[in-house]
Amino acid sequence: MKKILSLLFCLLVVTLNAQERALFRITYDCDALYRESRKNYRWNLDVGRTQSVFYNPANRAREKACERVTRRTDLPGALAEMQSVLKKYGTTNTLEVLTGSPKSDNYTYMRNLAADKFIYTETLPQIEWTFSDGIRQICNYTCRMAVGSVYGRTWTVWYTSEIALSAGPYVLRGLPGVILEAEDADNLFHFVAVGIEELKDDTPIELFQTEKAIKCSRAKFLKTRRIQDGKSYGDLMRELGGVKVQDADGNDISHKMQPRRNYLDLE
Repeated sequence: MKKILSLLFCLLVVTLNAQERALFRITYDCDALYRESRKNYRWNLDVGRTQSVFYNPANRAREKACERVTRRTDLPGALAEMQSVLKKYGTTNTLEVLTGSPKSDNYTYMRNLAADKFIYTETLPQIEWTFSDGIRQICNYTCRMAVGSVYGRTWTVWYTSEIALSAGPYVLRGLPGVILEAEDADNLFHFVAVGIEELKDDTPIELFQTEKAIKCSRAKFLKTRRIQDGKSYGDLMRELGGVKVQDADGNDISHKMQPRRNYLDLE
């Protein structure tokens, strides 16, 4: 009897931690000021019953294409194709966030810093939301307003209880419905849903190519990010193989510091 109970318990643990399949895909456009100029980024949020994954589909497509190019044996052809790939996929972002895994109160964050990809798992932050009477329509869904702060930024969001799943861009969640719009108080990032698709296939909720990522803690990641942000263009290029850095007029800018970066967190 004890063996049977033990087996049932193990099966329950496996089931609770099993990879979920996505029920919905929310597509967002994000007007963002990450560096010197604003750009528009396309993001996907694949949402399951308890898990979700937030990612930039253009970056996933680019990484797949780059991986194919690196397998080529003819160097001139590989360089030409690589230039074509980088141009084709345009504005990309390497950030991916998986929430609700490996435990229900966890999230896993993955992002590139310079040439390396890093990954860490952290407890989901508890966001104290303040609700408002505001109502608006987004993608034909009725949405209500809430305001909350996480990792140093205050966000105004619009969520719909018509899709009663707790999920949203980045680590924004904890509301009785999916977040379809989110904007930070400094007007640096503005996500707006532009499409909602009910998924019928077996789309897994997972991060992309985690085997290439360096595991670390969140504290270690933030420290590494600060170090990278404090480097000059020349420092970065030496790490990537010693390529000379020039501006549009052909002037050497290797000694210049990188422009300040903004992030979804303010830490």
